[in-house]
Amino acid sequence: MIRHSTPFIHYEWENFLSQEVFDYHDKNFPSEEQFRNTNNYNEVTKNLVLELEIDKYFNEHPDFNQPELIPLYNRILESIPEIKNEVFMVDVSHDSFYVNFHHDKPGSDLDIHNDLKNYRWLMTCQIYLDNSDQGVWLLGKHGNKIKQVKNKKNLCYIIPADCYTWHSVDPVKKDKRSILFRFGKFRHETVAYPNLQSKTAYLIDNTVHHCDEHYAKLGLRMGNLTEAWLVLNKNASNIYHTKYRDEEHKKKMLNRLNNPIPGKDPEYDRVEIVPAGFFDRQFYITEENWQNVGSTIFGGDVIVPEIAKAEKYLQKYNPYLYQDIK
Repeated sequence: MIRHSTPFIHYEWENFLSQEVFDYHDKNFPSEEQFRNTNNYNEVTKNLVLELEIDKYFNEHPDFNQPELIPLYNRILESIPEIKNEVFMVDVSHDSFYVNFHHDKPGSDLDIHNDLKNYRWLMTCQIYLDNSDQGVWLLGKHGNKIKQVKNKKNLCYIIPADCYTWHSVDPVKKDKRSILFRFGKFRHETVAYPNLQSKTAYLIDNTVHHCDEHYAKLGLRMGNLTEAWLVLNKNASNIYHTKYRDEEHKKKMLNRLNNPIPGKDPEYDRVEIVPAGFFDRQFYITEENWQNVGSTIFGGDVIVPEIAKAEKYLQKYNPYLYQDIK
């Protein structure tokens, strides 16, 4: 596993799979018909995704019936602690994990985006099964192309996602096959900047509606901007999140924060609800301004002052000072 720092920290791991495991999946990659029979087939994007049942294997579920995938699963599972230790220096816990087969058909592409979305942290890992010049492009903070990852057989690239790990894929010219796995920690399962001396908690309300027309799903970014603003501008601590657009989870979080489990949860005298997109005042991404918001984030000609100011906080912010919610 080789560490690279341009344009952001990422890793390239050659010969990720044993030759035997690689050869098996190269020769037995799912047919297009198998992809088309899933709910994830998209005729428009031409990006085919086949979800695998690694959770059934990991949890020894009696319905698991894919023994041919066990060597692949074992290799991925044994790599996770090594990746965590390389990135974080410790084996932190994760609560999200999945593996997919990907088959990108000619014409498919991915616009500028990052994978963090509603995670505290996330590792995106993709194993290429073919040789071509169609690897992912790693972009600068303003969306400019900096480096193209080698699309090389049995190379696994790893991106520790953050708010600025922008990447994209140019329109594919010929079929491209890969195995993608991700693992991470949801932000709504954490408390940022925990402080037992403070009796105030903040709940960032991600049920606030923001227009998500932009491919980068900038509505999910609003909660991160608000968190950075709270810590760096208000010196806040004990910051929680609701799930994105989930009113039931919001109710559960408010109930738990206001009625803590004795001996398990911290007790607060006050719980402040802060809408995602609040920094000095409330900002909403709308159908009328979403392109201007994107222009601001990616260094375009049109600047939205509120977003530009909030982005400065985010650039300085360390989101990794957190604890898991027990």
